[in-house]
Amino acid sequence: MLTATAAIATLFAPSSVRADGQDGSIPSYSKPVPSKPQNAVEQVRSIARKILSDARRKAEAADRIKQRAKTDLANASLDRMIGQMIMVGFHGSSLASRDVARTHAAIRSGKVGGVVLLGYNIKSSAQLKKLTRDLKSAGKKHLPPLIGIDQEGGLVQRLGPKQGLRKYPSAAAVARSGTPAAARRVYQRMARDLANHGVNLNFGPVVDLKINKSNSVIVKPGRSYGKSPNRVTDFAAAFLDAHGRNGVLTAAKHCPGHGSSNSERHNG
Repeated sequence: MLTATAAIATLFAPSSVRADGQDGSIPSYSKPVPSKPQNAVEQVRSIARKILSDARRKAEAADRIKQRAKTDLANASLDRMIGQMIMVGFHGSSLASRDVARTHAAIRSGKVGGVVLLGYNIKSSAQLKKLTRDLKSAGKKHLPPLIGIDQEGGLVQRLGPKQGLRKYPSAAAVARSGTPAAARRVYQRMARDLANHGVNLNFGPVVDLKINKSNSVIVKPGRSYGKSPNRVTDFAAAFLDAHGRNGVLTAAKHCPGHGSSNSERHNG
């Protein structure tokens, strides 16, 4: 959370922070500083009030979820506790589909704790929002389900131009053309897109090293930030931070490592 000192320093900086908050450091509350000190002080107070109010709302929401989790765990059967550890995939894109309806019922009964969305589940922006709303409604009595997706950028991007959304660059392109700070701005937009569509888990970032140049899974498609562990860590941290700021969980991959493999490990 932005401190009062940071807010004051930002307001009196030579240039104002972008109004859309895409610098990756603070919420989008800042405006150009008025020339009169008295007005500047009042603006600092206004910004501080907004920041505190926003933080309070988020903290209250987090507390409600924690309380629900405690209550649910205290009353949960073994089957339901096991269900919270299970994520499933399904065919279909709406409750009209048999698979989606069955998945909805499984979430409602506590047998499933989350879902993985793939390309065939997503037809359009509006359709995806409706699908995730329906899936989340199934978890109202218990815990909200995890709704996961692979949204790395580049070749691995479930939400993109086909669904009326922007195309994001691959990890290699992000690392090649910018800094971790610039990457954070890219990933903030990505995380906002996901959050706005009801997705609360992104299976990324890729933290594999670019070791085997012939690797057709990670290296050739541009899914790695590079061969330096420190550089990969810096860009992956930007990805993690940007998603966390927008309420989207992440899952760094792949373990135990895919950048030096000679084949597609998903094939066994």
